[in-house]
Amino acid sequence: MCLGYLTVLLFGCNSNEDELEALENQIALLATDLKGRITAIETKIGHLPTSSDVTRLESKIAELKTQVRVSEDGLKEGIEALEAEIVALEWVVNPPTANKVKDDETLKAFVLWSKFQFEAIQDIDEEAELRDRLMKEGDFKDGSTFLIIFLPTGEPLIHGNDRTAENKNLGNIEDEQGLKVVEKLLEIASEKNGGFVAYQDRGETKKAYSISYHSGVAGQRLILVGGYKQDVSHVSNFIPDFPPPSINASQVSDRETLITFVEEAVRIYTDAMANNIRSLAGIRNAFREEGSNWKSGSVYLWVVSDGGINIFHGSNASLEGQSANLDRTDINGVPFVEALIVGARREGQKFLEYYYDDPSIEGDEDTGSPKLGYAVSFNIPGNTSEQKVVMGSGIYLGQR
Repeated sequence: MCLGYLTVLLFGCNSNEDELEALENQIALLATDLKGRITAIETKIGHLPTSSDVTRLESKIAELKTQVRVSEDGLKEGIEALEAEIVALEWVVNPPTANKVKDDETLKAFVLWSKFQFEAIQDIDEEAELRDRLMKEGDFKDGSTFLIIFLPTGEPLIHGNDRTAENKNLGNIEDEQGLKVVEKLLEIASEKNGGFVAYQDRGETKKAYSISYHSGVAGQRLILVGGYKQDVSHVSNFIPDFPPPSINASQVSDRETLITFVEEAVRIYTDAMANNIRSLAGIRNAFREEGSNWKSGSVYLWVVSDGGINIFHGSNASLEGQSANLDRTDINGVPFVEALIVGARREGQKFLEYYYDDPSIEGDEDTGSPKLGYAVSFNIPGNTSEQKVVMGSGIYLGQR
């Protein structure tokens, strides 16, 4: 006997006449099921928010109806792809968001639907906003239901419930029976449709669903997980061992040393993004650690997207995923955020003198203190659209 009708359709099988007849019946049943699902979609189109959605779906449904009629006549391939397209349309009219997760089936649908959404992102600003979206209650989070996007090396790139977990490698964390849960999730994600991993947590059997996807912005394979919840507070933050910069944060004192400091940080950061030779999470830890080579008092690094969404902030991680407020001005009306970001994006690098509150000065400043900012734009490694991000830092001129 054959393994299943999809196997037969896609790969063929040596069957007798009874098996062929059974196969034809299976195709007919599938076609009937698909037609019923298409009809259900049609009844919901009128509830979509924009007319463009309606027009697009109506066109696709007309095409699918033709394909289903062909399948009734014995279509031997493409059934799987056809069903995937119908599932995608069902997700448009009735998305399986976080608040609908009740069991294994709905958890899987939630993760697969989220993968579908994330793979469609091609814009760096939208990608940068994901951190904030995954952390807030909404489509991708509902109470204890949330998502984690892992790097293939085991660090959470975005953790929908615990920002501190993004500073850690979770690959070796074991459950109560010695299973390395994240390691297993990364392994099973490489399968075509991903899969479930059962694990023990606080005496209870839990299930997480894992699948890999390709980020069109980062140009890397990432792993999307839903249903994974373990206490990782005991896991230490880590900083990879990499050569120190020729100028560290405490040595930045003028224009020249500021240039060297920022440009060496760009090299380290892009290397981590491009090759995973050094963990990106570890690089972020190094850039945040007070007194390290990369942060000393008011000298720290920041990274923003092309449109001004915070990707990394060395002084305040809670700002990541949010707008950098391009409209902000200093006491003289200088729009310093926009000037640095847009200037660097346009010219490749940008110096700017402006006034900003100095945290080392007690009490409120009426005018702020003079500050020199420097920013550099660079391409995202692996991104074919040539989208850029901007990294910068600054020094207070009165202190140097």
